[in-house]
Amino acid sequence: SGTFIHGNYWSDPSIFGSENTSHGCIGLQDVQGGGDSSAPGAWFYSNSLLGDLVVVKNSAGGGDVAADNG
Repeated sequence: SGTFIHGNYWSDPSIFGSENTSHGCIGLQDVQGGGDSSAPGAWFYSNSLLGDLVVVKNSAGGGDVAADNG
């Protein structure tokens, strides 16, 4: 259970930051196989640690997620 952040290579780049296409995960633009170190998914993986706090801002749904949800 929980909310996961992962690379997403299968979606059109135009959806990132503008479309609500997830069922709860946070998808970051990426390339298949992870071969592009400049892709947002690769950058996040290289620059974050397990347990880092993630804040989602300007979400269309707004509001906070309940502490027991994920």
